[in-house]
Amino acid sequence: MKVDIWMDLTCPFCYMGKKKFMAAAHQFAGKENVMIRLRSFELDPNAPKNYPGTLYDWLSKRYGRTREEVIEMNQPVLQQAASLGLKFNLDQVKPTNSFDAHRLLQLAAIEGKAVTLSDELFKAHFTEGKNISNVDVLVEAGKSCDIDEGATKAVLFSDNFADKVRDDEALARKLSIRGVPFFLFNDTQFVSGSQPELVFLGALEQVSKSGS
Repeated sequence: MKVDIWMDLTCPFCYMGKKKFMAAAHQFAGKENVMIRLRSFELDPNAPKNYPGTLYDWLSKRYGRTREEVIEMNQPVLQQAASLGLKFNLDQVKPTNSFDAHRLLQLAAIEGKAVTLSDELFKAHFTEGKNISNVDVLVEAGKSCDIDEGATKAVLFSDNFADKVRDDEALARKLSIRGVPFFLFNDTQFVSGSQPELVFLGALEQVSKSGS
């Protein structure tokens, strides 16, 4: 079974949704036959690499809310993350552009390491307060997943895999995917959003039984 997952590495719901999907896939009886492909999706392709403020500053400006209101709005996100065993330090998150991180994921996919690398990048962004557009941060994340440092730098200091990122995003538009995470099972059935674990398990079982 093929599962395509569109997500952005700066999206908290993508981090949580992927965590719940992976837990469901681990329980699924046919888990050895599940092939996961991570697809690129940028929530803000025009985001700067080095935003001068905090995530709360950025959200406050984007939604026209006070900093206090934004902090209060994000309490459910923090609670949900904690319930999944994820530690979100939103006050330390560095808003940034995720394009280069997506290009590195495309490299990792060739080596079958995209899922592991995405975990490292999500953790770097949401827990460790690192800038995931920074070359040193990306190189370190790659090394932690046994991706050759030279190969990583060859990607980051070039336009390699830019076309792959754009192809994923073009396919998302073709499929009318406007929000992430988005999970597509065998090109026939989908789950949109960070749904409960049982929803993902049910989708896996339904697609498996239908043979679609």
